[in-house]
Amino acid sequence: MNHYVYLIEKKNTLSNQQKYYIGVRSCEGLIGNDSYMGSSKYLREEVETLGVDQFNKIILKRFNNRMDANLYEIEMHDFFDVANNTLFFNRVKQKDRGLGVGPGELNPFYGKKHTLESRRKMSEILKTKDCRAKTTNKGKKFPEVGKKISAARKEWFKTNPHPMLGVKRTKEMQINNSLGALNQQKHECVYCGVVTIAGNIKRWHNDNCKDKG
Repeated sequence: MNHYVYLIEKKNTLSNQQKYYIGVRSCEGLIGNDSYMGSSKYLREEVETLGVDQFNKIILKRFNNRMDANLYEIEMHDFFDVANNTLFFNRVKQKDRGLGVGPGELNPFYGKKHTLESRRKMSEILKTKDCRAKTTNKGKKFPEVGKKISAARKEWFKTNPHPMLGVKRTKEMQINNSLGALNQQKHECVYCGVVTIAGNIKRWHNDNCKDKG
């Protein structure tokens, strides 16, 4: 399996119309032969409209494993602030460090969508049953997996220390943090009516809402 982080560049001589996309990819074949462009619906719409020949795909860096590739993508997303930068098709920053099933096509549910009937059934089950009592892993321990996750996180934090490392929170800081969380402006999703903070609205609701037709 080959892993890499890439940049999609929209060909355009007008600087005010230039746009980019930074993504991560894992593929079986040669990286140079991989035609995958990205998971962004905004990028896909542009590619479908203009044609794939109007975009350049540039390999930024190759990696031996997916986690290192994800970490580099996170670094690039933070550096360019792709979630808020209008020069990028990316609307959210990568946050998955690769310790789970993986983003995009690595996720077994990639490209699929639950039907309304499936959602209703899952909702009913969650409301009436203690799902924790049904898990097949209840009471089991996985020491080797825990060691691997712990080692990976320790290695990552060697070069990415937490900004609050060594800082003792004062009572005033704790109060200000609490007030800040309570006073965040709330927004209502235009599709499902959920009222929540701006970050959740942008990521899970409005254009990304599961109830959007």
